[in-house]
Amino acid sequence: MAEWSKWKTFTPGLQGSVVRGSPEHNVLMVEESMENVMSVVRERNEAYKVLEHGESLAHPGRVVRNDVGLPDYKNPSQHYKPRESSTHYKRLHLNYNRWMDKHLVRYEEVLRRGYKQHVLLVEVEKQRLESLYGLEGEDLEGYVRDRMEHGCNKLQQYLNMTAELNNYAK
Repeated sequence: MAEWSKWKTFTPGLQGSVVRGSPEHNVLMVEESMENVMSVVRERNEAYKVLEHGESLAHPGRVVRNDVGLPDYKNPSQHYKPRESSTHYKRLHLNYNRWMDKHLVRYEEVLRRGYKQHVLLVEVEKQRLESLYGLEGEDLEGYVRDRMEHGCNKLQQYLNMTAELNNYAK
């Protein structure tokens, strides 16, 4: 950091003096070396934090319930004021209410119905491919696996986030 501030105070004096090589080249080299120094300092701080506290500087997000009660991944952010006293935050973020739980059951039911319908469509498509093109074995199984992964993503994501929320509650 001290090198960075020294370089910043030294650059105005560089413009009038004659330096071996072009001044632009020297400035670029100094900027590059400062970036390297800053990255080394960041890595050192990260390693120190992990070694001393067992946690990294990167703040992991967590799963929370959004306004309508669905699980949602949220990145942490810093606030100048506490959330409870910030009227701006209160206006933008509604609180999750327990009365929304009955709607969540219905939402999960809709997701499960969509998944079952997707499974049936994949089975019909599999039979059609077998009869039309005579596909069987690994090609057909790979196609079916890809189609199944593509269709059940929403339900699986919802169930994983709900399980993570339940783990937080314990």
